[in-house]
Amino acid sequence: SVPFALQSPPVVEGKTVTLQGLTLPQATVQLTSGRGTGSIVVGDDGTFSVTLTLGRVGENAFTLQAQAGGYHRTDYGFTVTRVQSADEVLAALRKTARQTDYAKLAARPAPFEGRVVELSGVATGLRYADGQASYLLTTDGGERYTVLCADLLAVAEGARVALLGTLTGKTAGEGGCPALTLAAYIP
Repeated sequence: SVPFALQSPPVVEGKTVTLQGLTLPQATVQLTSGRGTGSIVVGDDGTFSVTLTLGRVGENAFTLQAQAGGYHRTDYGFTVTRVQSADEVLAALRKTARQTDYAKLAARPAPFEGRVVELSGVATGLRYADGQASYLLTTDGGERYTVLCADLLAVAEGARVALLGTLTGKTAGEGGCPALTLAAYIP
């Protein structure tokens, strides 16, 4: 088999990734992805690099084939997993966010369970109770929400915040405000 090494990160956020490799200087290397095949230039010292386009979020499968005179062909299959970047996650959440009639939500929160909302306002009443971090978000219109979150590291008492969250369909906190689970802060 043709000896070669490939440096490949298992998980990337971007739509492209550049891989570095090393094989015999006289080897020819081909990359196959799906039905597409391309040749990779190998340097005089045996090094090569290839920039891959990751067509989708999730696993992207590739095969490298290395050939050199006097050696059996080496086939190396590998995957690179593309995850959504923070910006992509935020954009996807924003597309699902919907306006909500606060009066109807406050009166009967259950039908709104699972709805994604985009809100901004002032955070007060930061607390940890029963193992749950939460705070009260008061919007500019005076609407009050209990925001349930993993921790309180990204928010300060009296700070202005913009966020995306998923309504729980329940009320929580002092005053029984509609509750939502924090999905992301909006920078």
